[in-house]
Amino acid sequence: MTAWGTTGDASSGAPVMTDFESAVQAALQDLQYRVGLDLWMVVRSDSDEPDPLATFAVGDLAVTTDAALAWLRTWWQLVDRDTPTVCGDLTRLPAGVVDASSTAGPGAEAAPFRALLAVRIPGDGGRPLGSLVAVGRAPRGPELATHVRSVQICAGLIGTLLRHELRLAEAARDAERTAPHAGTDALTGVRDRAAWEAAVRTEQVRAGRYGTPVSVVSVEVRGLDDVIAAQGSHVAEQLLARAADALVLQIQGGDLLARVGDHVFAVLLPGMGGAALSAFVERVRVALASAGVTAAVGAASRRAGTSIEQTWRDAEGARHGAAPSRVAIKAARSATDARGDTHPLRPSAGEADEEPGTGEHAVPTALTRNGSIDALLELAREQLRMDVALLGEFRGGEWLIHNTVKTVDLPVTARFVQRRDRTHCDLMVSGRIGSVVPDSAGHPLTAELPGVVEWGLRAYVGVPVHRRNGALWGSLCVLARDPDERLTERDAGVLRVIAAAVAEIVEADEVQADARRHTRALLDAMYAAGDPSPVYQPIVELGSSHLVGVEALSRFPSSGHGPDYWFGAAAVGLELDLELTALSRALEHAPDTGGFLSVNVSPATVMTDRFLDRLESAPVDRLVLELTEHTAVEDYDALLRRLAPARSAGLRLAVDDAGAGYASLRHVLALAPDLIKLDRSLVCDVGRDPVRAALAAALTTFADQIGAHVVAEGIETAEELAALQALSVPYGQGYHLGRPAPAGTFVHPAGYAGPERRKPDSPGAAIRPSAQPGASRGAGPQLSAGASPNLERRLHGQA
Repeated sequence: MTAWGTTGDASSGAPVMTDFESAVQAALQDLQYRVGLDLWMVVRSDSDEPDPLATFAVGDLAVTTDAALAWLRTWWQLVDRDTPTVCGDLTRLPAGVVDASSTAGPGAEAAPFRALLAVRIPGDGGRPLGSLVAVGRAPRGPELATHVRSVQICAGLIGTLLRHELRLAEAARDAERTAPHAGTDALTGVRDRAAWEAAVRTEQVRAGRYGTPVSVVSVEVRGLDDVIAAQGSHVAEQLLARAADALVLQIQGGDLLARVGDHVFAVLLPGMGGAALSAFVERVRVALASAGVTAAVGAASRRAGTSIEQTWRDAEGARHGAAPSRVAIKAARSATDARGDTHPLRPSAGEADEEPGTGEHAVPTALTRNGSIDALLELAREQLRMDVALLGEFRGGEWLIHNTVKTVDLPVTARFVQRRDRTHCDLMVSGRIGSVVPDSAGHPLTAELPGVVEWGLRAYVGVPVHRRNGALWGSLCVLARDPDERLTERDAGVLRVIAAAVAEIVEADEVQADARRHTRALLDAMYAAGDPSPVYQPIVELGSSHLVGVEALSRFPSSGHGPDYWFGAAAVGLELDLELTALSRALEHAPDTGGFLSVNVSPATVMTDRFLDRLESAPVDRLVLELTEHTAVEDYDALLRRLAPARSAGLRLAVDDAGAGYASLRHVLALAPDLIKLDRSLVCDVGRDPVRAALAAALTTFADQIGAHVVAEGIETAEELAALQALSVPYGQGYHLGRPAPAGTFVHPAGYAGPERRKPDSPGAAIRPSAQPGASRGAGPQLSAGASPNLERRLHGQA
């Protein structure tokens, strides 16, 4: 903060008034000349502490911004910002009111202050903009009070000038936000780092000149590295864009949202401070949770004497969970900020002196209905300091509870049913009680309800949950065993915001449930018609054309749809059934080639007991499991432990689509596969493209060094085959070598010399995971013939 001020002698001549600063200086100089006192200050007080804008001191009193701020912090408890404050001698105040040793601030022996005079600077609607404060080194008598009227007139003039300046600043800020700007982030459409830094510099000048509160919120989107690894960078970019969209909806015209790092957004909030910042942070958290974004949020408000750059660092420190360098936000339940917003949230127990809205608050990603709704219910329970949060649906005469979050022992769980007419929520939605009941035991309509009599729940806040079309679905409520007279309609307002987010998730879940029922009927009909039907594509040794194995792919001839359609349709929670059906049929009909059978199974399926049950009767020493980049691996160690016994019995592991994206390469590094399958995108025109050739050669060399083998997929021309042979790629598959075909019509590739039997490396014994982690490879370059098309969603059956 830069305070502008002067020292001088009022008799030396009138100052020249050319702008706001010089006009205020002239007013302070005139007051000092007429009233006396040694130091005059214009102080903004939108926040809980003073912020000196302008100072005028007599010639022998050197005043710095830090000194003025230190003195003000000492006296500020005495200043009434609504009525004049006059004290002729501070040393005569009762003991403990002001520390006499600190009334001088820095340089106490040189400038001990005794007299104090302060009046408010009026703003719009009677709301004070700050105070005009003066102090003197000599005590003053009752005559000091006679100057109050003239000081008030001068304060009114300063207030008029300041209101005009603030309106000009707001108009300039709005123009800056809406003007075409080159500093836009291409991915999210919000401002970029350069635009952010320019805005911070501009707002710093305004904050120093006018003392307006400024806050910064820092938001880090978490888990993007895992998303990139599991689903690709495009999904991570969609998540970032979704986070930006959620944040944009929370800001106002003068605010600024920018992407300041790969995973980090920052929000600049001019005019916001104190309690309103806490409310803003909670709205951000709810919005991000509703958008399915896991985020850490930190916030800080600028304090007098600090820069917005420091405030930004404080917000980032709060986001990381570290204490900010200065107090970031003071909770004030009834406080208001310059926008007139009231704080609708109460700090939880033990947090009255902490900074609401600071620190890490990672909201679980909305991947499942229960997980995301429970996170929102926990947010509601914490913010309103209650013991229980319940989400229930009205079904006829019943209230069916779907979700519960509680910190006390209650016999209430999901699927718990109550008579609707015996609940707080029925009384609330019918209008017989309000949304807030501080003590249900004392209310004639609620005192005999089971929740009060049997469970001892007395404090209640509840709101209805509506569908998008306005129809009533159910209710969201929070309850506590202790009555709470502090509960107000503001708390119900918080719950309504959360209920709106819950309603979105509930409706999405119902849509998914309908889709699941529809898909289940389609799948049942498809199974009854004999689909999926396995087909097998040969995999050959490129140097000799010998058949070494086959890959099983699924076809759906009775339905007229391809595998992409069916596996996409099953992505409503029915993937496991389809995968295991495809796996069973691939194993059942596999041709006896003497080589391996390669099957595609998702990591999620591998982690199920049903998969292990199916594997127990399979020839594991002839199997290769393929994992593609399209399926996430959330825990590589757990996956390896799961497969370790089967790999010891001869099972081999393959990574599909290598070279097509980062996730497949991560699979290679984490899983140490026996086979690395080159994606078709590397094989296409490999003989004409030196880049593709170099990458294929590099992966082949890498595989040799780790004891694995490379299989090139999608070989469709003699030219591609020759190029791969020249690059020493050992194995391959594709239309040029052999098309997928049912077992009964399977055609061996040219040069096939008959099955080459081998003795299994180890008996196909127990394949259940043991307590000991680790995995061992089977020996030799054998690839097992493939069969289960969960991840093999190839168009037109191409490999």
